[in-house]
Amino acid sequence: MPERFRAAHPAQRAQFAAASAVRPMGAALTTKHNEKMAVNLIVDISVNPIQTEQGLFFASALRDVTLRMQATAALQASEAYHRAIFNATHRMPC
Repeated sequence: MPERFRAAHPAQRAQFAAASAVRPMGAALTTKHNEKMAVNLIVDISVNPIQTEQGLFFASALRDVTLRMQATAALQASEAYHRAIFNATHRMPC
């Protein structure tokens, strides 16, 4: 858990437990994977409640979507660039 999220986490956890359901907790959150290495990742987080004899537990999964998000941004930039070229040349007189 990154330091910047720790203070709010107990309240968020209690809120989730009160209305627990399988759901995404956060999508495309930017978090540091390793404080010492300062590696930034973009992650999707899902949380699943699990009721056991010992009580309510939560299983969470973090999926690194950094490359997918970077590829999406690059594709959008490329599309915008090519659209601008098309629009500029399409309006030129023949």
